[in-house]
Amino acid sequence: MRVLGIGQCVLDNLALVESYPALDHKAEISNWEEQAGGPAATAMATVAKLGVSAGLAGIIGDDEAGGKIRRLLSFAGVDLHLVKRRGGRSQVAFIAIDQATGKRTIFWRRAVGRELQYAELPAGFPREIRFPSPGRTHAKCFACVRQKQPRAAGVPVMLDASRIRANTLAIVNQCDFLVGSEHFARQFGWNGDGHRIGQAFRDKVRSFGFFVLRPLRLATEEALRSPRTACFKRRRSR
Repeated sequence: MRVLGIGQCVLDNLALVESYPALDHKAEISNWEEQAGGPAATAMATVAKLGVSAGLAGIIGDDEAGGKIRRLLSFAGVDLHLVKRRGGRSQVAFIAIDQATGKRTIFWRRAVGRELQYAELPAGFPREIRFPSPGRTHAKCFACVRQKQPRAAGVPVMLDASRIRANTLAIVNQCDFLVGSEHFARQFGWNGDGHRIGQAFRDKVRSFGFFVLRPLRLATEEALRSPRTACFKRRRSR
């Protein structure tokens, strides 16, 4: 295995609508699809489809949603190290997608179950893994990666961060690559201008030893159809 994702496993129910309805109104769904979601799971499914050996370590419940997550990821070609929690409940989401703009409205239910533990990571990690990628800014999840010291073994680490939460910036210091959402970039000092990267934003990024590899795009119709993310790479090894 060359890439390992560590983090959330979610059953996403995607509904495409012509336009999002007002409160107390209805809208017909033009397309309905179930997918295995979560930042780490989605990334590993994409990597596997590109022909790269990819695996995922995470937690699912012993419920129907957990079974669907496992089947969907297996079909995508992801090597699974999912740990089933007895009496647990898998995370699920309903996502309404506006067909005209690509904007989403997300309703989700939190998973119930103990976090992934250090001893539950795949055997041979990190030396047999070339690129561990934690998929959420959760300290307990990242602690599993950090205890195995992948960077000391010469393995680069990437974090997919949606927002800055408690312990997020401490986690950033342990990473070589950082993928941040629009919300994350704004909290980091981005001014919302996709053409220019403000000096405050550059200074904040550099203070963590990173430089901007790919800035955010403007909110054009084309950009809205793809995730609005910024990518950062560490300037120096630590």
